[in-house]
Amino acid sequence: MNEFLRQAKDDLIAFSGIFHHSEIADQQSLLKEVVSQSPIILWVIDEHGVFRLSEGMGLSALGLKPGETIGKSVFEIYADQPQALMGVRRSLAGIESREIVRVIDRYYDSWQRPLFSTEGKVRGVLGVATDVTQRILAQQETAEFEQRFRAAFHYSPAAITVTDIETGRFIDANDAYLKMIGLKREETIGKTTLELGLWKDPSERALLVEKVLKGETMAASSHVLTDRQGRNLSVQWSASVIVLDGRKCMLSCMLDMTARAKATQRAELTRQQLRTLGRLAPVAIFRTNAQGEIRQANGRYRQLVGDADQANSLGCWIDRILPEDLPEVTRVWKNAVKHGQSCLLEFRMVDAQSRERWILLSTKPLFHKKSLRSFVGTLTDITARKRAEAAMEQMNHALETRVAIRTQELRQVVEELEVRRSQWESLVRNAPDVILRIRTDRTIEFVNRTEFGWQPEDLIHQDSLFFVHPDDRDDVERVLHLVFTEGTPLTVQLRSRKKTGETLWYAVHIGPVYRGNSIIAATAVLRDITQQKFYEEEAIRRRDELAHASRLSTIGEMAAMVAHELNQPLAAIANFVRGAVHRLQEPNFKVDEIIDGLEKANRQAQRAGEMIHGIRRFLRKRDSLQMPIHLPPLVHEAWGLAEIEASRYRIQLETEFARALPLIIADDVQIVQVLLNLFLNGIDAMKSIPLPERKLIVRGRIENRQTVVCEVEDRGTGFSPKISDTMFDAFITTKEEGLGLGLSVSRSIVEAHGGRLRSFPNHEKPGVTFQMILPIPADD
Repeated sequence: MNEFLRQAKDDLIAFSGIFHHSEIADQQSLLKEVVSQSPIILWVIDEHGVFRLSEGMGLSALGLKPGETIGKSVFEIYADQPQALMGVRRSLAGIESREIVRVIDRYYDSWQRPLFSTEGKVRGVLGVATDVTQRILAQQETAEFEQRFRAAFHYSPAAITVTDIETGRFIDANDAYLKMIGLKREETIGKTTLELGLWKDPSERALLVEKVLKGETMAASSHVLTDRQGRNLSVQWSASVIVLDGRKCMLSCMLDMTARAKATQRAELTRQQLRTLGRLAPVAIFRTNAQGEIRQANGRYRQLVGDADQANSLGCWIDRILPEDLPEVTRVWKNAVKHGQSCLLEFRMVDAQSRERWILLSTKPLFHKKSLRSFVGTLTDITARKRAEAAMEQMNHALETRVAIRTQELRQVVEELEVRRSQWESLVRNAPDVILRIRTDRTIEFVNRTEFGWQPEDLIHQDSLFFVHPDDRDDVERVLHLVFTEGTPLTVQLRSRKKTGETLWYAVHIGPVYRGNSIIAATAVLRDITQQKFYEEEAIRRRDELAHASRLSTIGEMAAMVAHELNQPLAAIANFVRGAVHRLQEPNFKVDEIIDGLEKANRQAQRAGEMIHGIRRFLRKRDSLQMPIHLPPLVHEAWGLAEIEASRYRIQLETEFARALPLIIADDVQIVQVLLNLFLNGIDAMKSIPLPERKLIVRGRIENRQTVVCEVEDRGTGFSPKISDTMFDAFITTKEEGLGLGLSVSRSIVEAHGGRLRSFPNHEKPGVTFQMILPIPADD
């Protein structure tokens, strides 16, 4: 152990650097004296951390005496100071260290050096700790001050800058200043205010800097700066000299007074406007003292109230109030003055011109530091309003009377409407037709009843097309589309399948339901026409049979003529064949002559065949079949049948057809039947007239781009006025052997084609014209 202490002492002597080996005793004494008088702690521990030396005045700050810790473990004494033990452990590991450590509430500059044996092993640690608490606290205080200054500088709402006094260049500027002048930090730092053009008058800045350099403190002086956009800024500028990093700088603080200056200007403008308003206002404005005595008033007040008897004094409005209103007004006004309250009254007074007026008084107290200073009030002439209110009261009374009468009338109307609604509801519910209300999405919203085998509630919200026959759904959808988009009511015939599978025919009328200008639904009325369809089909069948019978009757009437006409080609055929046989019996016959005779016979046979084919086609019984066809071929076919009778009486046919005559949709056999009947009637009418006038004229033209008109004109004797209204009725005839069915059947045929058949006498000529009008297909 003595060896260990001796090594520690040698190390201390070597550490001090001022002692010699020959003076060791004196050195130890001197070292102990120095340590005891210095704010340091000199300590030595062995390899186990046990104190072997503990000296120095610095121990007293820790509440210890010199030598008090000898024999005690450093790890036990400072177990609650882990930072202090970190350097000890490093030194015991053979590492010299130095650091600032905190022990309790003191800071020490601690130096630790390991002590080695001759074998190189760590035998202990020599340490010197200097109390630097005051220095550390001063440094911390300085850092905190700098941090607070920096925060105050950068986050201050006032604009603050630091500039170099000599160069005038910006060293720093806070955000408020940068925002005020409209520049970024990198655009400002290192530049001068003159380079940035911030001073409107650069000489003004030079004067300020000169005053600051002389030691004058500039406080709240007003100046004008210019921001980046060239706008003038009114600022209050304060400055003082500070030393920053050894150089003189100027700390400037600026308040942007631009908004305040503008507000001041606006306030002054407002005061001027208020003075003007008070002078020109149509109401009387006055100001009183705290006791309610008039002190100021505008011109309107003087006109309304007038002046007092004393010179240059204002009259008081209370003196002009009518006696009936004076007590109440006086009470309210005195109470308002006494308690410093607002006042709002209506009363009658006599104005300066001795006219009775209704006045609205409005006053408001003005306080200064909670002390009543004055009242401001207005006197508004409300005479016209009061008269209007009286008139309005009369009108209201009259209106209430009229409203009561009208209400009673409306109540009666509502009751009548309720009765009618009940009637309509009963009518709809009990209507023989099916009534549907269809939404725009094609679903059923209401149905009064059904004939389809379903209950009404089963159809609500169902697709309106689900009970429509599949073949008719496209037509119904097209009609619904037109109703919903164009608002056009339409009627369509459709088939519906009952729940049992039976098919019914319905005529459906669909119309729009409006709300304002918008179509919100459609109403469909379905009428069962199944029986009507049956009867229509039966009527068509019977009409076709009647037409066939009429054709048979017509050919029957022409039988003798047909036989006569057929006899001519048959006789010619027999003669030509007989002549050919005779020539063949001759020994020297000529083949060409025989062939010529046979060809003539063939032509006569074809003529007879065509005649028979036309009659057979005309008489053939078949269902009506309408198809697109041209009118002229039908005219020529009918004339081919009538030509036998026409040639007998030497009657000529003339045709006049318009160019590009469109197609018609027709049953060719039935139209030929109509034309043949008209031709035969015309031929019969011209039997007895002179031969040059026996002409049958057929014309064809377009009328209104919608119809084709076919006219058959004869030059005959015409018809009696007695039968002009009944000639198209059945069994009406002027022929001795006629049945009276020709024109009746013809009109039925034309009407079944959607057309009309009519007749009229010729204009300025004898005879009659029959006019057959047939529609042109829509897509033609």
